[in-house]
Amino acid sequence: METQENVRNVFSGMLIGLILFVGSFFLLWFNEAGYVKSLQKADYIQKNVISISKYSPEYNRKLVHYTGRVKTNDTVSDDFVSVNTPALKKTVEMYQWDERCRSSKSGSHRTKSCSYTKKWSDKQINSTSFKERGHDNPTMAFKSDEFFANNVSVDDFRLDPELIKKLNPEIALTNLPSKQGYQTYSGYYYSGTDFSSPQIGDYRISYQYMPINSSVSIIAAQYNKIFYEFSNNKYDIALLYNGIHSADGMVNIFKENAKMLLYILRILGFILMAAGLKLLISPLSIIFSFIPVIGDIAENFTGFICFLIALALSLITIAVAWIAVRPLISIPLIIISIFGIVFVFTRKQAAN
Repeated sequence: METQENVRNVFSGMLIGLILFVGSFFLLWFNEAGYVKSLQKADYIQKNVISISKYSPEYNRKLVHYTGRVKTNDTVSDDFVSVNTPALKKTVEMYQWDERCRSSKSGSHRTKSCSYTKKWSDKQINSTSFKERGHDNPTMAFKSDEFFANNVSVDDFRLDPELIKKLNPEIALTNLPSKQGYQTYSGYYYSGTDFSSPQIGDYRISYQYMPINSSVSIIAAQYNKIFYEFSNNKYDIALLYNGIHSADGMVNIFKENAKMLLYILRILGFILMAAGLKLLISPLSIIFSFIPVIGDIAENFTGFICFLIALALSLITIAVAWIAVRPLISIPLIIISIFGIVFVFTRKQAAN
């Protein structure tokens, strides 16, 4: 019976590994294509954006850059607070159990040991899959959220809903009104009895808002004193950042954000590929695990091989993606690299 269970686990692991392995190629490919598209969009913005300091009908439906101060007469509210602000962010955290597990191996047997800690988390931690019972988390009754005013302007220009949702509240709301059933402590609503000694299931809630007259910078389309998302056959453009930034500065922020996402997804794609390969060849590790000493060596060796193969395949996928989506840049670079390698090699041969 135990053998059947092990075989079933191996085949299910191989299936998951195949899905991760194949999916990593798609993730890496579309990540590179998306980054190239972001660079192309940045180039388009720099070539076509017009910086303005006031409304002018001649720039209607054109891509413009503007800096100003945000205003609204609306009040944004929920069950706890009511604030005159264009944007309000609510962060809900619950005190929960968290599980950390590690596997250890002795011969052909693998054991899993888990430890449990308590922490604040704004996401529901699923305790139903915990290895040990007695560490149960209640279901979060309410979640974090964002709220926006309906009518927001930047100086004399109104913002359409798409741009309003890009407002970023960053200032902590500390003057919290009283709420029945909650204490206020250091900028938090707290549902328990002792903030310094929270219990599982306790909530703490904090808010951030955007003050009236905060400076913002916008790149979008203009029409009759309204800023809205610029759109053509290739790009949809609606940028709004806190603070005063030039058009080039906003483009640089956009490119840096795109680059950060690029590297995060590259690392994620590589990890998924390596994990998928490890699961695909897991039967080899099981076969060798019955041989003392050799089993541990084989497992470490297969893990290292999976790392190298995943690294090579990730780099190849990234290179091929660049060739496919930006051949005018990629192919000349590859040709130059090849000629450089050949030149160094021939010089070395001549010297010998």
